[in-house]
Amino acid sequence: MKVLKFGGSSVGSEQGFNNCLTVTSEQLSTTQGIVVVSALGGITDQLTSLLSSAKSGQLDESLWTSICDRHHQRLTELQTFEQSLGRTESFNWNHCQTAIESQLHLIHQKLLGIELLQHADEQTTALVLGSGEELCATLFSSALQMLLPNASIQCINSRQVIKTDGSVLDGIYDEELSRVAASQFPMQDDIWICPGFIAMNEEHQPTLLGRNGSDLSAAILASLYRAKELQIWTDVDGVYNADPSRVRQAKVVSQLSYREAMELSYFGAKVLHPKTIAPIASHQIPTRIKNTLNPDGEGTLITAQSSSSNHDRIAGVTSLDNLAIINLSGANLKGTAGLAERVFHCVSAQNISIVLISQGSSEYAISICVKQSDVVPAKRAIEKEFKLEIKHQQMDPPEIRDRLSSITVVGDSMKQTHGVAAKFFSALALANVNIIAIAQDSSEGSISAVVRQSKADVALNKVFEYFFECPRTISVILYGVGTIGAELLSQIETQQAKLRTQRIELKVVGIANSKQLLWRGDGLSLNNWKKNLALSKLSSTTEQLLKSLENSRPINPVFVDCTSSDQLSGQYNQLFEHGLHIVAANKKANTSSIQNYQKLRQNAHRYLRKFAYETNVGAGLPIIANIQNQVRSGDQLLAFGGILSGSLSYIMGELDNGLAFSEAVKKAKEKGFTEPDPRDDLNGMDIARKLLIIAREFGAEGELDDVIIESLLPPELFAKNSIDEFMQALPEVDRSIQQQVEQAKAQGQVLRYAGTIDQNGQMKVSLIAVNASHPLFPIKDGENAFSFHTQRYDPVPLVIRGYGAGADVTAAGVFGDILQSVVS
Repeated sequence: MKVLKFGGSSVGSEQGFNNCLTVTSEQLSTTQGIVVVSALGGITDQLTSLLSSAKSGQLDESLWTSICDRHHQRLTELQTFEQSLGRTESFNWNHCQTAIESQLHLIHQKLLGIELLQHADEQTTALVLGSGEELCATLFSSALQMLLPNASIQCINSRQVIKTDGSVLDGIYDEELSRVAASQFPMQDDIWICPGFIAMNEEHQPTLLGRNGSDLSAAILASLYRAKELQIWTDVDGVYNADPSRVRQAKVVSQLSYREAMELSYFGAKVLHPKTIAPIASHQIPTRIKNTLNPDGEGTLITAQSSSSNHDRIAGVTSLDNLAIINLSGANLKGTAGLAERVFHCVSAQNISIVLISQGSSEYAISICVKQSDVVPAKRAIEKEFKLEIKHQQMDPPEIRDRLSSITVVGDSMKQTHGVAAKFFSALALANVNIIAIAQDSSEGSISAVVRQSKADVALNKVFEYFFECPRTISVILYGVGTIGAELLSQIETQQAKLRTQRIELKVVGIANSKQLLWRGDGLSLNNWKKNLALSKLSSTTEQLLKSLENSRPINPVFVDCTSSDQLSGQYNQLFEHGLHIVAANKKANTSSIQNYQKLRQNAHRYLRKFAYETNVGAGLPIIANIQNQVRSGDQLLAFGGILSGSLSYIMGELDNGLAFSEAVKKAKEKGFTEPDPRDDLNGMDIARKLLIIAREFGAEGELDDVIIESLLPPELFAKNSIDEFMQALPEVDRSIQQQVEQAKAQGQVLRYAGTIDQNGQMKVSLIAVNASHPLFPIKDGENAFSFHTQRYDPVPLVIRGYGAGADVTAAGVFGDILQSVVS
């Protein structure tokens, strides 16, 4: 024997209704069965509105007409359905029409009476609100009889067997009374059609099982009549391991235990009503969750055992929104007997359910979490209960924190798996989410953390990412779309598909120039970004960026600075505070004051953010990573020498080949090795910045002003009004530089414009002559070279060399830094 339940979304449309009929005929072709139906989708809400209007003395007749039309439309559809089956008689349809009209008339009379009295007792309310299920059961039983004319099908009033205690509108299932009723009402037909949601109490008054109680109706009937299987048919493919509307990678769980299903449903999973679990668990009834729109799908099977294939022994991650916490604290609470009992008692007396409780081992404070809608009456109840303690300052007044959410990981086998909690809290930390309260059930089957609701989506996605094999997400926000920024976007677009095969979902959510910000929280298309950026109405201010972040909350946001802006680099600390990783091609932050340099690292550590800036020194060369590894392992710098500019490397190499200095600069500019204004390369400031960063990485605390810069050119050349004037005047220095080249050559040396750090820590940018034994001697054609003399690399230095100029190399270095944000 099977029990099938169809929800309102399944029976709401004509196609869905017909699908339910097909499923029923297939599932019950060889066995007895009970079919439990909800009201047509949306009808119960409309009946609730009708009741409110009637009690106000103004029955909404247009809404009532809408309800009637909905059921008349279904009658018309059934008549067409019966004719399509080739029936020459319309006995079933005529019988159904008469029954529906009678039921609608009775409901309308009840509503008119409520309108007259402007009052409805609970029993009348239960009759009206439960009538949607009864109407649907009448329609379904008649339609199924049309489809299966030889089957014995009865429409049964569920109140005959389902008995409740307590509240009329949210009754508690009374198993003992229900068993007695079921024994007196044995199933002798092939198929019963039963309305869900409705029941009766011991006084024979109509009651309800609470909103969405049709699942419970089906579970109760399955337990009472010893069903071999319960099937709950809905509009989704099963129970997901996270809410698919909030976690894009969520998947259907093939199998769950009763406990896991209970925990998931209690903490926010919407497929199954929490009350449903108790009857099926106590009687060990296998339960399947299936989709009427995809009847061949596997669905979710709920049994005593969970699936052994659950990743990391976690069945799912779920969330519950619209919560609030009430904190009770006081120095005199320690050791107070019965404190928690008094809290629970006074709150439950207001019919308020406590979602979770947290208490410190010091017993100084206790926190309870309730629904946001219950927080005010709960606070009043607590204030009343502890009135004397608050008055005599033995307890502080209750404190409320609202607009909260719970994030919960669920899994039966968590207690057998080490590190689940550590993984959970690490994920929340990396998502930059502050934990307000923590709770774990005694069976170790779930762990919950309460967080701010504004952070719930970020937290949910990061926890899911940690526990399940899904793409690790990087959301790039790029500021600066010049040569390097544009090349970076091109590289990202090219690599996105390949990165997905490596479980990395890299998307660009923001692109900005100095004036405009192009934004899309779920990822921008990169095939037409220039045009779309030009059309954007958003400003590129930090305030607008933070507002966009708050509105869309992208997962794992990485701020990429490909500008040379002092103002933007000054915002890094603020960006860390708002949960962004930072990748900087911009050198300004790392060469600002030593105080700011140190504060950046403190904040990156404090907020668990990545601060990556490999391209500050070596473009695509791994200079910073090497230095940091050396320092971590205890190595110390003795001296350094390096060619830190690709453009100057190229220019000096051309001098070796006999080219005049002015011609070498012109050629480097034409090849794109220099900045648009070559003076920005030739003044030595870029090399000085790189030199300072290297020194600071090794622990120096110098400032940019401490770097000695010996200029290649006289000051009057740098003072020219335009680039053209500068380039025209540049030949004036050709002779003097050529003389230096020839002097060096006569001694077997070449000229190199280099940065050095001596044994005293003195930083200097100058033109030096080196012989063939020096590491910088062969460096030309745009190569960079870095020669480190350290305690471990002496007398033979560690030399790193490679191309240090070009947009593609630098963009690739930035790209590599971006990918570091998903490294655990």
